[in-house]
Amino acid sequence: MHTVRSLTGVCVFFYLFACRTAYPLAESADPNGINVKVLHQMGYTGKGVRVGVLSQMHCRTTHEAFFDKDLQGNPIGNSHVYWYDPTSDTVQPYEPYWHDTSLAGIIASRGGKEFPQHRGMAPDAEIYSAKVTRRVSETDPNRTTNFQWFQKSLDYFRSSQCRIVVTGIQLGADYDQLFPFTLLYDYYTYTHGIFFANAAGNDNGSVTIFGTAFNGVTTAGLITTEPDVYRRIGSASNPGPTLDGRRKPEVAAPAQNLMVPTDGSDTAWGSEGTERGQTSWAAPHTAGAAAVLLEYADTTPEPDDGRSVVLKAVLVNSAFPNIQDKTGLETTGQLWHPHRGYGRLDAARAFSILSSPKITIGQEISQPRGWAFQSLSPGQTHIYTLTSIPIGSRLVLTLTWNRRVRWQDKPPRNNLIDNGELTGYLANLELLIEDSAGRTVFSDTGTLDNLKKADLLIPQTGLYRIRIRNQSSTETAEYAVAYEILEPLTADLNLDAVVDKADLEILLQSWLQNPCGIPFDGCSRLDLLADDFIDLGDLKILAGFWKTSDPRYYVLP
Repeated sequence: MHTVRSLTGVCVFFYLFACRTAYPLAESADPNGINVKVLHQMGYTGKGVRVGVLSQMHCRTTHEAFFDKDLQGNPIGNSHVYWYDPTSDTVQPYEPYWHDTSLAGIIASRGGKEFPQHRGMAPDAEIYSAKVTRRVSETDPNRTTNFQWFQKSLDYFRSSQCRIVVTGIQLGADYDQLFPFTLLYDYYTYTHGIFFANAAGNDNGSVTIFGTAFNGVTTAGLITTEPDVYRRIGSASNPGPTLDGRRKPEVAAPAQNLMVPTDGSDTAWGSEGTERGQTSWAAPHTAGAAAVLLEYADTTPEPDDGRSVVLKAVLVNSAFPNIQDKTGLETTGQLWHPHRGYGRLDAARAFSILSSPKITIGQEISQPRGWAFQSLSPGQTHIYTLTSIPIGSRLVLTLTWNRRVRWQDKPPRNNLIDNGELTGYLANLELLIEDSAGRTVFSDTGTLDNLKKADLLIPQTGLYRIRIRNQSSTETAEYAVAYEILEPLTADLNLDAVVDKADLEILLQSWLQNPCGIPFDGCSRLDLLADDFIDLGDLKILAGFWKTSDPRYYVLP
């Protein structure tokens, strides 16, 4: 792990990885990865979407992975990667680096001549690479950074029309000194609509910057529990919550055994990501999933489905929760978990929500999934009414909004940490779900989070109201909602959930065992075994046939 001196006196840590036996990058796009390959087959590959990669150095623009291919698999045309140096580096302004090349490849690899199947999560996206460190001098190999290089990089991405940014560098978790970096990211989301795919960070006791940003999506690192099945959080992935108690990370994504382009040559490939699950590899999966969804949104007449806050809502709402923590324990029964957030990304399920009709306030809604984007004034309440939800089904719903960040006057000339030009303001939105009788069956109020998620087992068929209330006295908030009504899960309500004759016959066989070999009325009670009364053991036997569990999902009370 490199330690870099910065002009702010802050250590910068870079994610370093050792090689392991390769699994194709393709597997992380499968259903046991982030399930984006099905969208590729539908024709959504991130084409036309520009993604900024902000990291230590640059990705290798000349690598074959970033070129289109002819029928023989040879690179043709121009590279789909561009580089920018905000540091005014006079020693080496363009610095290709293996880490940043691999990170970009997870997003937008177009495969190689010998590796045609190793395509990224958004294989037709464009990559804009900016470095935020440089060597101290020609004779001093240590690297330095400062706030302005981050700012200049984000301005470059914005002018290049990048709507997604992934960061391959982490700072510490010290809010007093580093919090302006979080404010900076939130400012570019709030003001310019950029979707930030942030890493949870590595080897720290809590989520590090830039994973602490309110408005971005923070990603934990997954490793495999069996070949090609990403279902456990790696030991290096930073846990939540943040130091101020917010529920980060939100999602998890593959971070082990990824066959990716590297920097040895224009045709070099290697396996990156160890069993530690370093999060530099996880965050670009989130960026790739967002790019594919954004390409779809660009094809619709709907003006709001490509907003960063809407993408965040559908991605978090569709997360797959049955993920093991770092120690291998199941996270069953927990909606949010410090290690895996709300679960593993599922791009196809997110697409099914985003491609459903937008829902409106004040109308009865019968569709099984959908989303909304609205503005909520101080003291105002919005109500969405979902009708005829069947008993035993699950209502999974996510509410999120952006923190407003004000940049006073104009961007400062000096280091922002010294002059405090940025200020954040967070609206206080409350989420409540009520049944048809007006009883509250779910509530999330009074937290610092700007994302709230419900997963509610429906206790009775009927109408349910979603209440979103702005408790702020001054702050207006633009928010997004995403929801699904899911079929009953085996663990929720077994299809054979009614005690009937068949169940009782099972109990009878274990309870009254007849040694006579003839009908019971031909035996005396003395002929029966001593265990002729119902006890706990008999009931456990009955329960084993009657109620089963589905290990693929968690179960909430």
